[in-house]
Amino acid sequence: MTEQLDLFLSVAKKAATEAGKIQMEYFDKEKEISTKSTETDIVTQVDLLCQEAIIKSIKQEFPDHGFLAEEDDVDVINESGYVWVIDPVDGTVNYANGIPMFCVSIGLRKGNEMLVGVVFSPVLNELFWAAKGQGAYLNGKKISVSKTSKLINSVIGTGFAYDKDTNPDNNTKEFCAVTKRIRGVRRLGSAAIDLVYVACGKLEGYWEMSIKPWDIAAGVLILEEAGGIATDFSAEGLQFAKKTNIIATNKGIYEELFKILKQVRGGE
Repeated sequence: MTEQLDLFLSVAKKAATEAGKIQMEYFDKEKEISTKSTETDIVTQVDLLCQEAIIKSIKQEFPDHGFLAEEDDVDVINESGYVWVIDPVDGTVNYANGIPMFCVSIGLRKGNEMLVGVVFSPVLNELFWAAKGQGAYLNGKKISVSKTSKLINSVIGTGFAYDKDTNPDNNTKEFCAVTKRIRGVRRLGSAAIDLVYVACGKLEGYWEMSIKPWDIAAGVLILEEAGGIATDFSAEGLQFAKKTNIIATNKGIYEELFKILKQVRGGE
């Protein structure tokens, strides 16, 4: 199994770095931007170019594998049981506005078990990766979550769903409650980067609601392999085939953050 995981990981790294090159090629150029579900939910031509390149690269090695990808309604589940979960540009709003906080996120799952995760931030040249049971790495160096054990000493990431203007469950109450109890909150605009930053100790935790599987699949595996924990808001394991609420932290502050979110949400 180790050799197979190594091959999966090698292919994912190659696809991610190729997509990162495409992102950088267009980063300082004018983008073609269109909207999806709302006026704030956007896609650029680069999202589509990257997704096409990633899927083509993976299919060359694994033609019988399936795909769950963000753009252009790609949702192909094949009999092999292997499904690549892809966000070609996580942080599209940042990318479209010239903010250098975006990445490629590629994960591989079989059933609901994540086997491989790769997150590549091309501007910072940060390549995070993990394979099940083999630890987590940043540019070849093994990483681990921070040792902070008190929420008040923590810096936490979060995000807001695209329907925040119409959905009353929009993270504003949770944001206000958590902000009062921590050192600082960061809104980076990329769930995958939030997760890998928890994995390498730059953040102590991250939470978000109504997050899609392609945003978190790779990052969750990297976090768990770095010694962190990620669950839904009911403390149950995450599902990587549908949207979910996520709380992801080092193990030291999980209970405190979970308790606050539970209280705000009426003990659900």
